[in-house]
Amino acid sequence: MANLPRIMAEWQLLAALGLAASIAHAEPMAGVQAPDDRARARLLYQANEAMRDGRFAEARDAFLSIWEATSEHEAACNVGRLSYRVGDMGRAAEFLVLCVSNASDPEQAEDARLELAQVRRRVAEVRVRAPSGTDVSIDGQYLGRAPVVAYLEPGSHTVGGMRPGSQGVERTISASAGEARVVDLDPIPIPTRPSADNRILVGAAAVSAALLGAGVVLTIAGAAEEREGDMNATGLNDCFDTGLLRCGEAAGAYDSAAKLRDWAAVGFIAGGAVAAGALTYAIHPRSHVTVTAVGSGLVVRGTW
Repeated sequence: MANLPRIMAEWQLLAALGLAASIAHAEPMAGVQAPDDRARARLLYQANEAMRDGRFAEARDAFLSIWEATSEHEAACNVGRLSYRVGDMGRAAEFLVLCVSNASDPEQAEDARLELAQVRRRVAEVRVRAPSGTDVSIDGQYLGRAPVVAYLEPGSHTVGGMRPGSQGVERTISASAGEARVVDLDPIPIPTRPSADNRILVGAAAVSAALLGAGVVLTIAGAAEEREGDMNATGLNDCFDTGLLRCGEAAGAYDSAAKLRDWAAVGFIAGGAVAAGALTYAIHPRSHVTVTAVGSGLVVRGTW
């Protein structure tokens, strides 16, 4: 009775070989074969000859090439069974799952299900979950976009995830035969630095705000000077006598008010020009705007 599992495995292998041989000896289609048909027939022939000689790994690889090109159900079943025969349990589980899920023949499905049950006792089923768009790899081999299911040999494995705009993340797990587990990956977003254009716009906004603020302060100061001049001139006859002290103070206050208003106007104009230049740059990043002071005014030049 100790040899019963081995005997069952051999019978299952014979069933797999019989299935593969029937595919390999299928009659070609009438007429001239297309290149894909010739390649498929050649692979079937190679698989059949390899199985006759006991070269099961080569036969498995031939069926794997057929499955990758055609996604044929029978090819997937043979890849699973032959992988089990050569000891590649991870691939055996992967393709036997496909064989069971797509089987149309109940008897064939039951045979594949029994084989899959044997394989699952020797591998770990790992389901990897991660945010949408995360590329998953295990031991450096790309498996696809999350979520993915992998069947791993017992031992230590490295599960990695990479997502655009995020730093790659890796987790080392210890897989045990017969277990099923879930691994969650969460790639860390990469902090974005402001671009040169953003820094220019932020700086221009700060300069514009400072100039406009200065204009407001100077306007308030000018109004205060004008009020002081009005107070000193109150009750005087238009200050025709400039020798009077109050007339001199009034004249000085009015002069200061006028200068402050001029500088306030410069601040407003400059702040507005910088703001306009920043807006133009935001709309047309390749534009170049220069602001030049000429006398008490400003000249704005722009090139596109």
